[in-house]
Amino acid sequence: MVQLVSLLSEKSGTPVADLIKSFGGYLLHVFVRSHGQMFTRDDNTYTVLERLNDRIHVDVKKLYPDAELPTFAHRWLAEGQLELTYRSPRPFADLPKV
Repeated sequence: MVQLVSLLSEKSGTPVADLIKSFGGYLLHVFVRSHGQMFTRDDNTYTVLERLNDRIHVDVKKLYPDAELPTFAHRWLAEGQLELTYRSPRPFADLPKV
C-alpha cells in the first residue's frame, strides 16, 4: 500500500501525507456505511474511535484469531479534537485527526 501511495504521490504531485489523510476520510465514510450499527444513539465518531481496541478488535479477533491488529491510543486535545496514535508493525500512520 505504501508503495502504491508513493507512486501516486510522484505521479500526481500530491504529498504522501495528504493522500493518506484523504484515504482516511474516505475510509471513515465507508466504515460508517458498512458498520452503521456501531454508531448507536449514544455513539458518534469520537466514541467509536475511542473504543477501536476494546470493541472492534475483539470482533475481528473472533473472525481472525491469528490477526496481528494495530493498536490505537487516544487522547483528547480539545473539545472536538481527538488524537489517535496508531501502532502497527505495518506502518500507515498519516490517517486524519478527527
